Amino acid sequence: MNNPGIKLNEITDCFIFGRLDSKTTDNICKEIANCRNIAEFQAAGVGSNANSWVQDDIRSANLAWLDDAPNTSHILGKLVLDANDFKFKLEGLVDTKPSIQYTVYKSFRDHYDWHQDYYDDEPVDENLIRLISISVCLSHDDMYEGAEFCIKDGCNYNVRQFKMKYGEFIIFPSRIQHRVNALRSGERISLVNWFGNPTKKALKRLKKRKKRHRGLKSN
Repeated sequence: MNNPGIKLNEITDCFIFGRLDSKTTDNICKEIANCRNIAEFQAAGVGSNANSWVQDDIRSANLAWLDDAPNTSHILGKLVLDANDFKFKLEGLVDTKPSIQYTVYKSFRDHYDWHQDYYDDEPVDENLIRLISISVCLSHDDMYEGAEFCIKDGCNYNVRQFKMKYGEFIIFPSRIQHRVNALRSGERISLVNWFGNPTKKALKRLKKRKKRHRGLKSN
């Protein structure tokens, strides 16, 4: 993961914490600002993407799904695949170019309680079995209070907490418990994505998306 635009701050058995340089993060923000679904917010739910429900005591935030940000998708995918090769060594990981979750914490006490991004007994949705998750912060740390990212590092008693800065990211196996503390003020924006074993539907969607991305590059 020794790429010139990436700084690795900490590596444990449970996560990789680092930061993208400001130019890369700026380019991500510019591309996302032009996504057609950027204003189509919905209340964040719990459960799988295809069968989620709003439960404010567990999760409170707003999100939009972005599927037309090819450069950002490439950056996230490369980060995760490199992290897996470097540290986690999970088998079957494929970059299916999944839709990116654009999440905004802006209301007092917006949060996401302890959870995993994938449970062993969870029904497989139409996309993939999640193996590795990534979260990237797009807000400067002086623009919000609270909303720290917390993750259990090996056991329930070793909880790590990060007040994430602009461009900072954390990559971790999707079965590891994590949460976002309640927002106290300001606004925190993040990108979230998951990678894993793709279903047949996801592979078909990947082929279509690659064709669309090639079309965007040629225009």
